[in-house]
Amino acid sequence: MDFPAPVGRVYRMQLWLLAFALVFVAFGSFFVLTSFRDLVYGELEWKPGHLLVGTIFFLVGLFLTLRFYSSRVACPVDGIEKRNIFNSRRLPYSAMRGRREYLLESTEGGGTRYLRLESNDDQFPKLDFMKAYNFDDAFFRWFNQLPNLDEEDKTRPKTSNFGLV
Repeated sequence: MDFPAPVGRVYRMQLWLLAFALVFVAFGSFFVLTSFRDLVYGELEWKPGHLLVGTIFFLVGLFLTLRFYSSRVACPVDGIEKRNIFNSRRLPYSAMRGRREYLLESTEGGGTRYLRLESNDDQFPKLDFMKAYNFDDAFFRWFNQLPNLDEEDKTRPKTSNFGLV
C-alpha cells in the first residue's frame, strides 16, 4: 500500500531541544553577568576565565537556539525541504532513491539518531535530519514505505575490484 507524502506539513524540533539550547544561553549569561559584577564592584577577585567560559556557553547557546528555533522539515507539493537560519536544502519526491536510518554515536555513549533520504540524481544532495523533529505517523508511514537502502546493502552480494588494475 502506497502512502502519500505528508504534503503541506511542517515539522519543527522537539521542545526539549529548544529548552536545552535556552539553558546554555541562561547559564552563559549568568557567568558573564557575575563576572562583570565582580569586575565593576570589586567585591570578589575578578576571574577572566569565568568571563571566557560564560561567553563560550552564551555563544554556543545562542547558536543552538537560532538553529533549533529556525529548523524545520517541510513537505511542499514537489519535495522535502530542510531549512534553518543558516541554509536550506531540497530533495524532490521524484529524485528519491530510498531511505536510511543511522546513529551518530558520541564519545560518552549514546548518540543522535538521523534519518536520510538518498537521491537517485547527482544534481540533488541527500538529505539528513535528526529524528528529533515532531514527525507524525503520516510522515513515518510515508518514510517507511520508501526502499530501505540499509537492508538492500545487507542482501546485495559483495563485489570487489581489490587487486585489479
